[in-house]
Amino acid sequence: MKRISFYKFLLVPLIVAGIYSCKDMMDIHQKYIKDGEIVYLTKMDSVVLYPGKNRIQISGYLANAYNVNTVLVYWNNRADSMIVDYSMTKDMDSLNLVIPNLVEKSYIFDIYTFNNEGNRSIKVSVAGTAYGDIYRERLFPRTNNGFDFDGKQLKTLWLTADALERGTQIRYTTESSGIKTIFLSPDSSQIALPDRKNGTPFSFRSVYVPEKASIDTFLTAWTTLPVAYDAKVNKTEWKIAGFSTQEPAEGAPNGLATAAIDDKLNTFWHTQWSGGNPGYPHWFIVDMGKEVTISSIEVFRRQGNGGGQTKHQFFYSNNGTDWIDFGTFPMDASVNSGQKFRSTTTPTARFIKYVALEGSNFYAFLAELNVYTPMN
Repeated sequence: MKRISFYKFLLVPLIVAGIYSCKDMMDIHQKYIKDGEIVYLTKMDSVVLYPGKNRIQISGYLANAYNVNTVLVYWNNRADSMIVDYSMTKDMDSLNLVIPNLVEKSYIFDIYTFNNEGNRSIKVSVAGTAYGDIYRERLFPRTNNGFDFDGKQLKTLWLTADALERGTQIRYTTESSGIKTIFLSPDSSQIALPDRKNGTPFSFRSVYVPEKASIDTFLTAWTTLPVAYDAKVNKTEWKIAGFSTQEPAEGAPNGLATAAIDDKLNTFWHTQWSGGNPGYPHWFIVDMGKEVTISSIEVFRRQGNGGGQTKHQFFYSNNGTDWIDFGTFPMDASVNSGQKFRSTTTPTARFIKYVALEGSNFYAFLAELNVYTPMN
């Protein structure tokens, strides 16, 4: 009797609670069904955004969307939109929506489908970036690393391509047919210039994508260089004329700026890390002791260490005070081999200023710096 009485009294509040719960739920849904039940249409599925040049492409699928006739895309907090007519052609239709004339920046796009009765799908959002001149102006062409001549044919040598580079166009003058353009793939480190006319320069520009899935490519400006056979300058008279920072705690000669000009790849200059950690730029100045005609400048990273600078700049001067820009270049921090950098001219100077501009850490280092001069 006690057990029956317990359940008897327990049942009453449960029933009452159930009545009130149902009433609350009806209140919640009433505003949605007062003018008829809302019908949610098939939404765009498997949505992917592909960046481009002042445009983007949104791709995805509509499955069994027999009652969909419009796709609507909003962006810029619904200040901008695009409407695309749709007519089902098969059970699974692929959609590629290209939105043009976009300012270079990041966006969030909201996507809906509609039918003739005004019913719509739930929102699908996707984010991405449109690229333009700001991105393009930050690009560097692939770095020419010198030449090789086997007595018959000239080959151009190149440093490692950037991960997002898609190749390099090379333009030169031939003996037989005038200007010729060839293409260097990113996985090749050299390419021949057949039938090149002696005494003529060559030009090159690289092709990039801002992201692996980009629908557009971007070209660097053309760079024109002379074909120069050069020899390494003797460093017997070289001295360090100044530096922004060095680190004696590395254990001399390591850490000191003089280690970058001692003709030893197993020693290195390193910026300060003990008692301070100054940020970029980092620099040192070399006095070559006499004026030298410069065809190229070569540097070696600290051997076996990829944590240093990834971008640097060279200057030259005849008095150590007034500096002229030789060029700004990317540096491949992943290779031990020498990296040569050439300017569009072959200046004559006594002083070289090396400036590390940016890198993956606050510090920079260098195993060696060499200067090359044209051979007679």
